[in-house]
Amino acid sequence: MRKDIKEAIAILKKQGIKPNYTALGKRYGCDYRTVKRYYEQDPDEEKMKRKRPSKLDPYRQMIEEKAKLYLVNEICITADVAIAFWEKMGYQKLNKMGFNGLDVLKLEI
Repeated sequence: MRKDIKEAIAILKKQGIKPNYTALGKRYGCDYRTVKRYYEQDPDEEKMKRKRPSKLDPYRQMIEEKAKLYLVNEICITADVAIAFWEKMGYQKLNKMGFNGLDVLKLEI
């Protein structure tokens, strides 16, 4: 979301002025529909993101426990070692999109 457009729209709304979308679009280097979308958007409304379950959700509690243990004892492990451990626990290395387990684990961390 562009803050400059959002701030300009907020000022115009406070003054009770409906903006010229095309003029603002030219000023900020964007399409008039972008300006219109910001004007019509409720500032309190956030986009709803779909929360997909992670493949690591069943292991979430164990991951948190291991992370606390490693932090307390100042132990460092590599992602490869972590993947080997999770594979022994039943974690499947390849997901349906073709990423390997290492990529997914790094995204989760």
